[in-house]
Amino acid sequence: MKILLVDCGRHWRGGQQQTLLLHQGLVARGLDVRAVARAGSPLLLRLRETGARAQSINPLNDADPRAAVKLLRIARSMGATIAHASDSRAHALLLAAGMLSPRPALVVSRRVTVPPTAGFKYRTRRVTRYIAVSQAVARGLINAGVRQDRISVVPSGIDLPDQDGLDPADRPRRAAYIGFLSAEKGAARSSRPRCWPGTHIPVSNGW
Repeated sequence: MKILLVDCGRHWRGGQQQTLLLHQGLVARGLDVRAVARAGSPLLLRLRETGARAQSINPLNDADPRAAVKLLRIARSMGATIAHASDSRAHALLLAAGMLSPRPALVVSRRVTVPPTAGFKYRTRRVTRYIAVSQAVARGLINAGVRQDRISVVPSGIDLPDQDGLDPADRPRRAAYIGFLSAEKGAARSSRPRCWPGTHIPVSNGW
């Protein structure tokens, strides 16, 4: 199995962190993985710091033909069997590059609850599977016309420290949440909230 991960994000946010963790997890399982990230982005820097086989892309928009052709060439050169779009622009560009023969399975991650407006991207049968990070995100996809049986709900993961030597009863059971306390995220249901919903805490892109 040969997997191509594509992320076009400019900044270091949750989606980019999940792409990095996914890459590391797949490599740890012995899979052949290559990544494509935006030129100059924090994700590309972090991928290369880990020794990943990562190439850059600099798309001008969702229909940038040069970026689509570059993705096409990368996928063909590695013989990709799965192409994973980690954001909306990567989704559009991989669809534009979908002339591969044989075509790899196309997997698309969706992390926002707002129903997508570009209907053609979500009604095409070219996409093998949509990954929604929550039930709320899955409902947004369904409202956009995606059949429920083509959606898998996979919550975002975190990289836990090594706890092999700890008794289960002694392992930490607390986690910190940093984000907007909107209803669909479930964070507002905490019995002891430490901040008010809507509180903004400035952080740098280096987080």
